Amino acid sequence: MNSTSVLCLSLLPLTWSAPALAQEAKIPRPLPVTVDTKVAPPVSQSAQATAAVLPRPVHVPDARKPLAGENGWHGVIDTQRVHWDASNAGTLWARAEGYKASFDASGATYIPFLGSDAPQNYPVHFRLSSIRAGGEALGFDAEALPVRQGESVVYERGLLREVYQMSADGVEQTFVFDQHAFSGDLVVRLALDSELSPGSDAQGLVFGNELGGMRYSSAVTFDAHGTRAAAPTSWKDGEIEIVVPASTLASAHGALTIDPFLGNYAITGTSADDLSPDVAWDETSQRQMVVLERIFSATDHDVYWFLLDVNGGATGFSDYLDFTSTNVAHPRVANNGLANNFLCVTQHGLVAGASRDIYGRLVTNAGTMGSPFLIQNSGSDLLNPVVGGDNLLVGPTYYFVAFELDFASGDRDIYGRLIASDGTLMGSTMVTIENSGGTFDQEPVISKTDGGAPSSGQDWTIVWSRTTGLIGFDLFGARVHWDGVITNPTFPIDTTSAITFSPSVSSPLDDATRTVLLSYTRALTLGSDPTIVVRALGGVSTIDAIDLVDAVGGLTGQMQLQSACDSDGRDFTVAWTELSGSSTSDTDVYESTVVLTGHQLSVAGVYQTVFATPLIEEQIRLCSTRSATGTPRRAILVARGSTGGQGDIYGARMTSDPFAAFCFPGSGQTIACPCGNAPLGATLGCNNSANSGGGWMAGQGDPDADSVSITGAGMKPNATCVFLQGALSNSVGVSFGDGVRCASGQLMRLSVKTVNSSGNRGYPEAGDPSIKTRCQTLGAPIGFGEKRAYQVYYRDPANYGCSGAATFNITSALQVQW
Repeated sequence: MNSTSVLCLSLLPLTWSAPALAQEAKIPRPLPVTVDTKVAPPVSQSAQATAAVLPRPVHVPDARKPLAGENGWHGVIDTQRVHWDASNAGTLWARAEGYKASFDASGATYIPFLGSDAPQNYPVHFRLSSIRAGGEALGFDAEALPVRQGESVVYERGLLREVYQMSADGVEQTFVFDQHAFSGDLVVRLALDSELSPGSDAQGLVFGNELGGMRYSSAVTFDAHGTRAAAPTSWKDGEIEIVVPASTLASAHGALTIDPFLGNYAITGTSADDLSPDVAWDETSQRQMVVLERIFSATDHDVYWFLLDVNGGATGFSDYLDFTSTNVAHPRVANNGLANNFLCVTQHGLVAGASRDIYGRLVTNAGTMGSPFLIQNSGSDLLNPVVGGDNLLVGPTYYFVAFELDFASGDRDIYGRLIASDGTLMGSTMVTIENSGGTFDQEPVISKTDGGAPSSGQDWTIVWSRTTGLIGFDLFGARVHWDGVITNPTFPIDTTSAITFSPSVSSPLDDATRTVLLSYTRALTLGSDPTIVVRALGGVSTIDAIDLVDAVGGLTGQMQLQSACDSDGRDFTVAWTELSGSSTSDTDVYESTVVLTGHQLSVAGVYQTVFATPLIEEQIRLCSTRSATGTPRRAILVARGSTGGQGDIYGARMTSDPFAAFCFPGSGQTIACPCGNAPLGATLGCNNSANSGGGWMAGQGDPDADSVSITGAGMKPNATCVFLQGALSNSVGVSFGDGVRCASGQLMRLSVKTVNSSGNRGYPEAGDPSIKTRCQTLGAPIGFGEKRAYQVYYRDPANYGCSGAATFNITSALQVQW
C-alpha cells in the first residue's frame, strides 16, 4: 500500500451543517380559519410506517455506572417567603407554604394547607360585619377594596383600617383605630363562612375537621406606647366577636390596634406532593426553567417554577405560576431564543367532569413573570396542553401550543394555537391538527423546538395516542411549520397490533431530512412486559426503529415503563425508567445516546445510570441545551421521585457520548462478509487469518478539546495497517478486501502504522498530530458539529476462497461526533 496516497472515492457534500445565523427573509403565511367539521379517520398505516422493530447489536456494558461529575438535584421550593399575585378580576392572592389567602371587596379568605391528600380545600371567609361601642352601631366602609402595601393587604374603611400582615408562618389580622373616643365596650364582629367546624382551645378559636384546620388566636390590643391588654375573643351566633373593654379604651394612648393571629394546624402530615415536572433551556442566559405541579388538595393544584444555572444551581428566581383556588395542572414549558423568554402552558379547571381551559404565562430569562393569558376556551373540555419553542435568532419566531379537545363521548381531537413570543394569539381560531370523527385521540406531545436554520425546514412534530378497542393504543403524528401552517396532516406511526403509549418526540436534527426521534413504550400483547422503542422519522416516513433496551443490553425480563428524548441537532439523548433488580415497584432512570449512522439507529457507548435510589422515579422529561448558537452534547432531565406517596422533583445534567460503533457485517442493515469469514462476535468486523474473531474500533477523549484517540483492535498481529477516515457513514457498507467498509464519502488515510503483537494499534500516539490537525494538513478540515467515520484496514494475505484473492481486511467502524 502507498503510505502517501489519499483515497477519494467520492466527494459528496455533508448533510449536516452548523446552524446558520445569516439573515433570511421570514414571512409567515395566514393561518386558516378552523371550521369544526368532522372528517373521516385517516387511512390505515403504510408499509413504511410499519417497519419492523429490530434489535441492533452494540457494545454491552460491563455494569451500569453513574455519570461522572454530574450531580443530581431536586427543586427547592422557597418556603420562607410569601408569594403574591393578582387575578384579572383584581383579587389579591398570597401564598405561603402552609396556607393561601385571597382578598377582594367581599372580604378576606384564608385557606389552610391540610396535606396534599386532603379531598378538597377548606376556605375560611371573613367579612367585617359590625362595630359597636356602648351598644351603638358605628359606621364603616363595608365596600372598601383591598390594596397591597408590601407584605400587607389594607382595607381603608374610614372608621378603621383592616390590615392583614402576611408571613411564612401565618396571617396577622389587625384592626387599627386612629381615633377611639368611644363610650363603653368596643365590640368588633366578623361574619365567617366555612365548612370547618368551630371550636376553641387554650389559644383561642379553632375551625377544623379530622385533617386539621385554622387557628384564630385570642386577640390582644396595644396602643401607641405598646401597652398591651387582652381582648376576649369568642364564637357567637355564627360570628367571631372581639371585645375591647371600656377600661382598655380609657387608658389607651394614640392609635389602638386589635391584633388576632391566623395560623393553621394539621392532624395529618403537611408535606406537599410535587409532580408533573418539565424543563426548557435558554441559551442566552445559560439558564434552565423547571416547572412543576404542587398538590394543595385533591381539587386544587398549583404550578411553581424556578430558574437554575447550567449546573443546576439556584439563581434566586422562582415563583408560583398560579396558586389561586383554581385547579391548575399539566404544566409544560418551552423557550424562545430570540425573545429570551419561556412560555409555560397549563390547563385550568376541575380535575374531572367539568370544562377546562388552556392558559399561558411568559417568564423572561431574567426571572420576570408576565400576566396569565387565556390561550383557548371552549364549550368542550380542553386538557393536556404541550408547547414547542423556537430558538432561531431570526424573527419572527413563535410558540406552538397543542392540546386535546373532548368533543363527545368516545371522540377526542387534537388542536393547537400559534402564539407570538410576546403572548399574542395568532389567527382567529384554533389550528386543526386531528379532528376525525369517532376517534379518541389523546395525550399529545410536541418537539421542544422546530429546529435550526434555514426556516424553510423548521417544523414542530406533534405525536399522540389513539385508543383502539378496550386496551389498544396506536400512535399518530402531524408536522406544523414555524408559522403555524400544517406541513403534514395526520399520518400513522405505529398501528400494529402491539399496545403503544407514552410517546416523547425530539427536536429535529440539522440534517437534510430534519430527522426526529420518537421514543415510546410498547407491549406486544396485554400482560407482556413493556419495552422502549425508538423510531427515527424523516418527515412522515420511518427511517429505522429499534428496541432500545435490547440495543443497550438492558436487564432481561425487566419492564421499561416510560421514556423521554430530545436532540442537540446532531444526535439524540434518550432516558427511560426501568424496574430495579427484582423489584416490582422501585424504578430507576437510565439514559443513552442514540445516533443515526446512514439509515441505521444505534447506541453510542454504554448506557448510564441517572437515578438509582430506593425512590420510585417517574414522570421523566428532558431537553437539550442546544439552541441556535448553543453547545451540543448536553441534556437536562427532570423526574419525580417518591416512595409511593409524597413526591419531590429531581434533576440531572447529562453529556452525550460522541462515539458510536457500527458496521457489523451480517447484522442489521450491514452486508455480510464477502468471503464467508463471518465475525465471531456481534460487534466485530470480518474474521481474519489470526482467527481473532474480527477487528473492531474504540474511541476516547473529548472532540471539543481535539483530544480524541481511536484504536483498532483484534487485527492480524504485526501487520501493516492504515487508519481510514470517511466523511460519511454508510450503514450498509461495501465489500472491501476480506471485509466490509462503511466509511464513505471523501476517504482519507490518516496514518500508516504496524499492528502490535496483541493485534492493536491507536491513533494519534506520541509524536502524531491530532486527528483534526491531520485533517487540516490534508486540506479537509473538520467543522464544528460534523461527523466522521473511522476504520482500520490491515494486511492479511490469507485466501478465504473469494473469486478475487484479497490481501487485506478491515475492522468494524466508529462514528465520531465532532
